[in-house]
Amino acid sequence: MNTQPDSLEGTPSLTELATAAKRADFRAHRRTLVVTISIACAAIVAMLIWSLALKGAADKAREQALIAQEQAGIAREQAGIAEANYRLALTAATEQLTELQYVLTNSGVTAAAAKTLLMPIEATLVSLDSIQANPDITTAQTRLLLTLSEAYASLGDIGEALSRAERARRLALQLDSAGNAAAPRLVFNATWRIGDLFTDKLDFSAANREFESALKIATQELSKRPADLNWQTSLSFILTRIGDNNLVVGRLDDALSAYQQALLIAEKTTESDPASADAQRSVALVLVRLGVILVQRGAFDEALAKYLQALNIIERLITNDPAQTSLQLQLAVLHRQIGNLQEMQGNFHEAIASYRIALTIVERLNAFDPSNLSWAMQLASIYGHLGDALKRVGNDSDAREMYKSAQRIQEELAVKRPDDALLQRGLESLKGKIKSLESEQSK
Repeated sequence: MNTQPDSLEGTPSLTELATAAKRADFRAHRRTLVVTISIACAAIVAMLIWSLALKGAADKAREQALIAQEQAGIAREQAGIAEANYRLALTAATEQLTELQYVLTNSGVTAAAAKTLLMPIEATLVSLDSIQANPDITTAQTRLLLTLSEAYASLGDIGEALSRAERARRLALQLDSAGNAAAPRLVFNATWRIGDLFTDKLDFSAANREFESALKIATQELSKRPADLNWQTSLSFILTRIGDNNLVVGRLDDALSAYQQALLIAEKTTESDPASADAQRSVALVLVRLGVILVQRGAFDEALAKYLQALNIIERLITNDPAQTSLQLQLAVLHRQIGNLQEMQGNFHEAIASYRIALTIVERLNAFDPSNLSWAMQLASIYGHLGDALKRVGNDSDAREMYKSAQRIQEELAVKRPDDALLQRGLESLKGKIKSLESEQSK
């Protein structure tokens, strides 16, 4: 009997187990490889999809960039057109203003018409300023306001004239603080204009402050450019204004000192530029003022010599520029002053002749522009002086007519300037003279 145990039927051998293990490991490795390949393929597909997506986004971005560039080009073109139109509007407004300034100064247009014509220019400049503020606009606005101030002053509206001049100075000071080269001239012009308007309001203290400020500006600018003939003329001009202010308030010595300085500068300027009409006119203006002081001091012959010197200069200037109405007015005022002097000397018939020359000139000016206040005031003054001279030679009838003419004008002026005390006193004086003549004629 065999005692060894029988072998286990169905149990794998070691070799079979090893082979099975190898097969299982291979299958696991194959599955891992399949998974890895699947993941790799999925990643590649994802990358392809992402790449395509990026390409689409890039293409879209490039398309949008091209559209943006095109729109930017259109915007630049439109901005260029807008800038060109802006410049054209500014240039047109500035040129119109320059032309109107000239015709207003030379009375190629009435003060009332000038004001009407200036309003659209003012609106244009305001509109341009709201679009794009720049020094050119501010400069043009300042010049416009000064011209409007002049127009309002000619019409007798001192309040509006002063308002425009003060606004002009504020703008000019803004330009000055920014270092604009044109600013000192604009500040100077606005300042003396304000001084003139305070004189019209009979506020001589305020006027003197403004004139002194203008004097400081002219002196400073001339110290920078001693050979500048324009600033030399301006310095002579403002010294004359200071002299006028002192003369009105009775400070004759101060007035004389200012006039002498002004004459010295004006004569020096004329020597430097003999062709300068402004310099020659400055000399004439100062000679007349010196004549006024000499009259007040009783030096009649010396005063007449100054007047005749001035008369010669002004007549020569008018010959060269007959359309210059401001020169014509100056000539009329000078003839009136010569008439005053002749009347004080007892030369009544000579005075009447001088007054009639002045009257002819101012009547012509007043007929052209009845709205011009300064011309109307001069006309009333000449009528009154002529009436006085006619009365002195016994021509009471014509004297009364002259007084009546003066009264009509002054009554119209009194309505426009109810607060003008000098005007009211002048009107009362005329009424008294008319009443006296009528009383004498009724006897």
